[in-house]
Parts: sequence; structure tokens; C-alpha cells
Amino acid sequence: MNTRNCLGTISARFSTWVRWAAPLSPRYCRRIRISASFVATWCYCAFSLVGLKVITNMFAGAHVVLASEALLMAKKAGIDMGNYFDAVRNSAGNSYVWETEVPLILNQTFDPGFHIRLHNKDWNLGYEMGRKFGVPLVAFGVFEQTYYKAMYKYGGTVGSTHPAKLLQDEMDVTLDAPGFENWTYTCQLVENEMEGRTPTMAVVHQDDPSKAANSKLNARAVDK
Repeated sequence: MNTRNCLGTISARFSTWVRWAAPLSPRYCRRIRISASFVATWCYCAFSLVGLKVITNMFAGAHVVLASEALLMAKKAGIDMGNYFDAVRNSAGNSYVWETEVPLILNQTFDPGFHIRLHNKDWNLGYEMGRKFGVPLVAFGVFEQTYYKAMYKYGGTVGSTHPAKLLQDEMDVTLDAPGFENWTYTCQLVENEMEGRTPTMAVVHQDDPSKAANSKLNARAVDK
């Protein structure tokens, strides 16, 4: 059976690239180092590239909405937002989205370099998958509607973290915090001690005005 190969990125702004091949064959992965900051991963699995990407983005969207509600509770309780970000980052509630999108809420850009209309396209594809496989998507439905409300209010070309702005505007509060104006990040791989597992991707926070500015939608020629 022919293998369909497609080169894609988990995050367009950072140095972690993943290459997927998706034949209907037993799962097989091997990691290839191509530089100190780039890693390519071949994945042979039962899901297609589109299916993996859609499910991942559904998870990410759910995390954005939940993180926004958690931030609202902290704000209403009078907790320092910067300290709250660090506390969650070092707790069981941490996630990749918390580390990489909450700072975009705290600096009020709501822009991870990804259009909300594209994220909503993934919500639609996810629902098609749910219907196809007979999987009820009750919780995801709530998150999807929040994303569509944000898109209808702010437009389809705004950053995909705008559900957080929708929630803060509805509550008439601002989820900002000082110190995140030039926030950006990179990723580093941490080797696992368990045989057969790929390395873990760790987030490294940075303060870099140029890199932060270049990561935004309006800095990309394709979006102008």
C-alpha cells in the first residue's frame, strides 16, 4: 500500500517539525535529528495526518477555553495573574497550551500566529469524525460554540486565542499582567528514560521583542 507523506509543523513559529506518513499499517515511529533545534519524526499509524491534526487542535481549543475561565476566577479573586500563571505552570493543571497561549492572554494579543477561522475549520472536521465513528462530543460541542461566538464577534482572521477575549469582554474584566509584553518561547527535547518513547517537548520561555513581533499574524506575508 502506498504511503502518503506530508510535511507539517506542530507550531509554525518554533523549531519543532514533524513529518507524518499514514498508511494503514502497524504503528511505527522513529526519530531523526536534523540539527540541534530541529527534530523530524516519522509516524506510521492508523490515523491520517488530518485526523491527528484535528484531534490535537480540538484538545488545544478546549484548553484555551478552560484556561480562560480559570484566569477569570483568579482575576475575580484578586490573585496576581503573573504569579497564578507560574503556579499553574508548576502544578498538575499545567499543559502545553497553558504555557504557550496563556501569555498571549496576559499580554492581550490573543495571537498565536493562527487564524480562528482555521481553528473552527478543525472543529467542523472533528465533528465529522465524531459522527463517522459514532463518538459523542458533548464537551467539545461547548468549546466549539465558544470559538464560533468569538469568530462572529471579532472576525475570522483574528488570532485563535480570541475565545479568551470573548470571555473577558463578557465579564468586563481585563486578563492582563505586566512582564509579558515581549514574551515568546522555544522548545527543547527532553530524553525519556522509558525505552521506545519519543522525547518530551519542553517549553522554554523567552523575552525577545523581535521574535515576539515576528510571530504574529500581521508580520507574516501570507496574511497581509
